[in-house]
Amino acid sequence: MLGVVGGGFIVSLLTAFVGAVILLWVIRLIAPGRA
Repeated sequence: MLGVVGGGFIVSLLTAFVGAVILLWVIRLIAPGRA
């Protein structure tokens, strides 16, 4: 739709979102009392 730039932006956005979700999940898994 937006070409290579748009595709790269969407991929980077999804990567950042997935990374944040995994990071939060790992933190809650390791230290559920702090979260």
